[in-house]
Amino acid sequence: MSRGAEPSWANACVGDNGSPQVIDYANGFAAAANVLVDQVILVRGVKLPVDEFIYPVCFNMRHAVELHLKATIDKLGVIDFLKGKSDLPEIKLASTHDLGIVWGYITENAPRIDKRYKPRLKALAEYVTDIAAIDSTGQVFRYPFDTENKKHLVNVAIINMIVLKKRFNKLEGLLSDLNYLNEELMAEYPCTGCPASWDAAVWSFPLQRWGSGLEKLVWCCNLWWMHSRTPY
Repeated sequence: MSRGAEPSWANACVGDNGSPQVIDYANGFAAAANVLVDQVILVRGVKLPVDEFIYPVCFNMRHAVELHLKATIDKLGVIDFLKGKSDLPEIKLASTHDLGIVWGYITENAPRIDKRYKPRLKALAEYVTDIAAIDSTGQVFRYPFDTENKKHLVNVAIINMIVLKKRFNKLEGLLSDLNYLNEELMAEYPCTGCPASWDAAVWSFPLQRWGSGLEKLVWCCNLWWMHSRTPY
């Protein structure tokens, strides 16, 4: 793996050098998908075969959606905590890649936290369930066969790149609206669940029920964000 070099603009900040959150990963995969599909459409498939590029394009799109939804679950936990409840059911995001499970968790719990989620989830449902029906676990566009040696996509046959781009761009807008609502609610709710001091908040925040790794990083970043906006 290449490390830092010249020119400096080409050096990407990763890991602790920038502390990226789930939403940053999601935006990166979405942007990569858009770049690829735009180039394929631009050359009308010449030199960039549609039959080959469809796989990385769809994989990046699907993974971006998964990460966007997981970011929402993280923020639902923050909002729930701010409301003084912290009673959301447990979900291990690091080991869960099934869009049906992730989407089901959101549709079941988000409206219970705030009814303003309902119209946004209703608008998203068509797109998310469509993706989940084709590739629920993120394997379909990675490999030609599943773990039981059954060929993927036999019931799909054709995917039009232009139609795909239009639908994904619409989906991106809906996911952006969802993320905007997440951020607005995090800023809106008073911190009724927060202890009197920052140190106490750190130790009482329910990180342990969200697993380890990326989820904990996101929760820590969100908690820092909450602290920076909330007077103690």
